[in-house]
Amino acid sequence: MDDKAVSLRQIADEAGVSVATVSRVIHKNGRFSKETEERVQAVIDRYHYSPDISAQSMRTKRVPAVGILYPDLANQHLADIVKLLEERLFDLGYATFVCGTRGDPAREEAYIKTLTQHKVSGMIFLFGAREDQREILGDLPKVYIGRTPSYLQLMDDCTVVIETDHVKSGYMAAEHLLKKGCKRILFPTRRPYITNMIPGREEGFIRALKAYGIENTDEFVVPAGAMKEEEGYNWTKQCIADGRVFDGICANTDRFAIGCVRALMEENFRVPEDVKVIGHDDLLIASYNLKRLTTIRDPIEEFCTLAIDSLIGMMEGEMPACNHYVLQGSVIERETT
Repeated sequence: MDDKAVSLRQIADEAGVSVATVSRVIHKNGRFSKETEERVQAVIDRYHYSPDISAQSMRTKRVPAVGILYPDLANQHLADIVKLLEERLFDLGYATFVCGTRGDPAREEAYIKTLTQHKVSGMIFLFGAREDQREILGDLPKVYIGRTPSYLQLMDDCTVVIETDHVKSGYMAAEHLLKKGCKRILFPTRRPYITNMIPGREEGFIRALKAYGIENTDEFVVPAGAMKEEEGYNWTKQCIADGRVFDGICANTDRFAIGCVRALMEENFRVPEDVKVIGHDDLLIASYNLKRLTTIRDPIEEFCTLAIDSLIGMMEGEMPACNHYVLQGSVIERETT
């Protein structure tokens, strides 16, 4: 079999590794064991496979670069994902254009037009805006992390979506508090919904309460503003001022949860004895807060591995092995529950 008859994915499958690992071995970049290198190299040698990014660029008329579009790097959760993606793409020989959209569909569209004009080989979208940009993107390989495009049902061979099971996350957070003895748990929601994250978690939260015999769930879903420390602090103070009786809070971000904890302590509530609090994201600050925060951790490493594998495969002309990945987070228990 000659080099034209074998694909990068075929080499990966035969060697029992990911497409990205094959690329790392080929370009002598990144981390892999000696055993893995030998196994992959044996398959490459057998098929005389000799990829060339510059040749690929000539063929596709695209440069070896990837656009990463994100809404807000002040969010450490997103910053960690961007950092991992950039590092791994660099190891594979790809430059990156990191573009902040601020969650604005118009700003996102402007960046997309600029990146496509610069002939990038692919794009990765993190959360943020949800507009249908297929007309602009065309057949450009693209991966969405943490957001489900409205056109998911019309998925094509150059699109991959990777997201957390938000319903499961909401259920796990509520169930953790319920198992700790909470009976009246508050869920700070935000409307109008910007993505499917909060409504998914809200649905999971309500399912968990009903599964544990709590039927009057509407009174426990309380509107909130942005999901940052100040909003968590003010929201908790307002809940207390309104006379709400509660013994648990399922926050949608660690930052919001930390604001909740501070407000509770100022109002002489003991955490976790009187009120238990769980966040989401497992930010670094969650481990070093005065009360180390219990939280839901998303599988960031798996997000990035699947994103890189999928994007590299599509940029190499391969069809994605899967168009839609739904991953599960995990509960990280600390001092607030």
